Amino acid sequence: MAENKFKTIDKDNFPYIFIKNIDIPLRTYENGTLRANVFLPKDAAPFGSKTYPVIATYGPYGKDVPYGIFYKKSWEQLNPDMKSTHAAWETPDPAYWTSKGFIVVRADERGAGQSPGLLDTMSRGTSEAFFDVIEWAAEQEWSSGKVGLLGISYYAGTQWRVAARKPKGLAAIIPWEGMSDYYRDRVRHGGILSDRFIDFWWNNGVSPNQYGKPGRAARKWGEDTLEGDLDEEALLKNRRDQTLDTAVHKFRDEEYYRTRDFDVEAIEVPLLSVANWGGILLHLRGNVLGWTRASSKYKFLHFIVGRHDLPFYYPESAELQLSFFNSFLKDDDVDGWKSEKMPRVRLTLRKGEAGVDDPERERGFPSRDEADWPLPGTEYRKFYLTPENTLSETSTPSINNVEYDALEGKSVTFEYKTSSSLEITGHIVAHLTVSASRKSPESPPPSDIDLFLTLRKINARGEEVFYTGTMGDPVPIVKGWQRVSLRKVDASNVLHKDYLPYRNYYSTEVEPVEENRKYEVDVEVWPTNVVLEPGETLVLEIAGHDTQGVGKFSHEHPDDRNPKVFDGKNVITVILKIKTAFFGPLSKIPGPFVGRWTPIVLKYYTLSGRRIQYLDSLFTKYGPVVRVSPTTVGINHPDSVKVIQKVAGGFKKSSWYDKTGPGMLGMRDREKHSRRRRLLAHPLSNSSLPAFEPLLWAKVDLAMDQMEKEYNYLGYTDIHKWLSLMATDIIGDLTFGSSFRMLEQGKKNQYVEDLQAVMPTVHKRIELAPFFDLMFLLPLPQVKRFSERFQRIIAYGAESIHRLQLDQKSGSLTTPFFFEKIMNLKDKENALSDLEMQQEAAELMITGTDTTSNTLTYLFWSVLKNPDIRTKLEEEVSTLPADFKDANLVKLPYLNAVVRESLRLYGAASGSHERDVPKGGWETCGHFIPDTATVFTQAFSLHRLPDVFNNPYRFDPDRWLNPTPEMEEAYIPFGGGPRICIGIHLAYMELRVTTAAFFRKFRGAGVHPSLTEDDMDLENYTLIAPKCHKCLICL
Repeated sequence: MAENKFKTIDKDNFPYIFIKNIDIPLRTYENGTLRANVFLPKDAAPFGSKTYPVIATYGPYGKDVPYGIFYKKSWEQLNPDMKSTHAAWETPDPAYWTSKGFIVVRADERGAGQSPGLLDTMSRGTSEAFFDVIEWAAEQEWSSGKVGLLGISYYAGTQWRVAARKPKGLAAIIPWEGMSDYYRDRVRHGGILSDRFIDFWWNNGVSPNQYGKPGRAARKWGEDTLEGDLDEEALLKNRRDQTLDTAVHKFRDEEYYRTRDFDVEAIEVPLLSVANWGGILLHLRGNVLGWTRASSKYKFLHFIVGRHDLPFYYPESAELQLSFFNSFLKDDDVDGWKSEKMPRVRLTLRKGEAGVDDPERERGFPSRDEADWPLPGTEYRKFYLTPENTLSETSTPSINNVEYDALEGKSVTFEYKTSSSLEITGHIVAHLTVSASRKSPESPPPSDIDLFLTLRKINARGEEVFYTGTMGDPVPIVKGWQRVSLRKVDASNVLHKDYLPYRNYYSTEVEPVEENRKYEVDVEVWPTNVVLEPGETLVLEIAGHDTQGVGKFSHEHPDDRNPKVFDGKNVITVILKIKTAFFGPLSKIPGPFVGRWTPIVLKYYTLSGRRIQYLDSLFTKYGPVVRVSPTTVGINHPDSVKVIQKVAGGFKKSSWYDKTGPGMLGMRDREKHSRRRRLLAHPLSNSSLPAFEPLLWAKVDLAMDQMEKEYNYLGYTDIHKWLSLMATDIIGDLTFGSSFRMLEQGKKNQYVEDLQAVMPTVHKRIELAPFFDLMFLLPLPQVKRFSERFQRIIAYGAESIHRLQLDQKSGSLTTPFFFEKIMNLKDKENALSDLEMQQEAAELMITGTDTTSNTLTYLFWSVLKNPDIRTKLEEEVSTLPADFKDANLVKLPYLNAVVRESLRLYGAASGSHERDVPKGGWETCGHFIPDTATVFTQAFSLHRLPDVFNNPYRFDPDRWLNPTPEMEEAYIPFGGGPRICIGIHLAYMELRVTTAAFFRKFRGAGVHPSLTEDDMDLENYTLIAPKCHKCLICL
């Protein structure tokens, strides 16, 4: 498209090149043209040879309206370093950013300034046009191809919407005080129209700059429209007046709001969301929840204080913005945004008093870094309203009413005086029981209730402490609102939290309010922070109208706040809250009735070897979240399981592990576990395994020979026995540097027999701890045998480690072994003691033997009873060269599909043990789980999800030839996250090599007729195994 005649270029009068009124074509969603100003470093192409990343803005306030004209008072107080000729309200200063090696593109929104078209602010059209601006900027000859977004308020809100559309070139965004939810953050607080600010904003900031508006130059509001003025009729036709639209449209299911909604979860670009604790009536909520819901890998949430305009331009703010953009637009990550050096969350703590609109004193508020939001370790405390107008941490035993006038008169307050320091940081919800009545017998009855809540802080002197609001006005701690006819909560929505009720605000969900009838209402109070010192007072204020601190954000539209609807007496009922097994935090989670009271049923199935099947039946009956005991919840949803497994999820091993032993498997301390894992991981890594492969092949070949000999002698072979001996010999060699020679002898040695005999006893001791603790004090034969076995295990481990050390020193060891690197460690602080090596050796023997051999047993059995699968596998492995290695096997699609399907159905470690829910509780699948509970997952059930795996109980390797993303997400045979099985690579190699060797050597093998399905039924004592502990095969 040819550039228009209005474009000008100034290369001489500024420290940057200034291109004015450049045309940007609309091409993706509609046709048309936008106009923008572009500010280039002097050496940018085509005037020089360099390209630079771009910072883009798009909005209605006027690219040519000087900052000082738009808001003179703010301009006078602005950081002098940001006061350049082309500075504009709420946008990045071009002089500063071009000096730092960035290009600034400032576009007039469609229908505003010099951009023709329909002016429809915050609409779908804004994000569609902004999408084109970003892609255009990324394609220009002066652009590096990377675009960042930066700006305050409107220029922040647009970032959320367009980032969700994923324009090409968009590389990072910094929404600085910008709402992300048009309906809830801006237009209707709790369903109540916030009309006054919308009127002020529209009439003072947007309407004066409409494209075609006459007299702009005369008013010094930028320049007159380049193509000429429009008459009033044309102006009216070319705008959607937000003051009118928001008053007419009340519900989110109307097209007006539907078209303005977008999928926040679709945002994936690096994100720095900056929220202001004082923005309690417009942007604060959106910055927090936008950050929470965005799917960005790199996302950061910072909280600031002060006015809405000035902090963005502070020197420290500019440095923060520059550091973030250097990292993600220039790949210059000096400060560690990508390497977790920079905290995900940085708080400003409102501790003490800094006055109102006093930037220097506000800079004195302390800061603190956190790992996540809501803050890990958050304790949600209940405060009850009392008839004495106090807030109490204990519920009142009586029912009382507190009354106030809905539209006039004073509010009601409830106070809590602190005896010790109290920090409040996070989300707040008020659970209220309310009703309405007429003022007098002759008055009409009210038909709705609007609730206006405010939290205030009173210092020890009895004076209220105010903070700086959006416009520099004094504001309280925070506010919240709710229209009672829109009280319906959608608890099934994934966004619903116990501390943050989710409402749809649909027209179909309006519920009546009848006179003198009580209604329970959850009122969302916006996220906040305050620190109260001893002797200070927290005040909850409840009213039927706006109270101090609302400023220009009041709710006073005559239609929306019609006295005929709301005038009357509102009543807050103070009532005793009951917490029992039926009404406690876990009461709404489905599960068997007896599980509310006792874990005895779960323990029964655990001790009888049927735990995983029992739990799977509960998931099938009740869904992905099941309460299986008074404090234990089962989870069977892939997304939820990922949260539990990752470090940032905050889920730690429960006390269940305390009795499993001192090795890495039972370590609950994450630092210790991480250090131990790093020591043990190297010999089991993919890069180290080739050194162990010759040993593995020798054991596999010997196992095949022994199976063949047994078959020739008996007419069948027990592959379960030989696979178990093989796996144990392999781990024995790799752990102790010498073979147990169990394959040659055809039986287990004393050490392995002791280990495998002790394991079920340890399992029972964990489940029946008090009983077993008592039993072990008694002189019983069983206790004596257990102790003897345990002592032999210790003695064998000590002797083997000692022998290993002597052999290493003498140089007689010719094969690699697991502890080789650890024994060579010079760093004594990280080295393992002999006792620790014994403990880890014992764990390796347990976790690395039957896990593999049991899975192999089920693999062979499943293939051999399906002739089509067997033939397909035999044909594939027959194509291998005679001297094939594991490197050949990883390339065989069907072999690997058979392995994966066997692990899906018969992975030996298909159960999982408990994790403690992190502080503050956890919301998943529409259920809140408190931090007093423990949760567990089990691969057995995830691997049998019918929505993920078609015909899930069928052995079907073909499903893995073209797996879906959902299958991959749900597939966790070795666990996941930082505690994924350390031996995963060795296990896969052993499974591949053994399977390939067997089906090449024994083509046409089959299941012995005497072996039944019942024999192979799963038994689950920590690991799964065939119930009959054998698997007879004919070769």
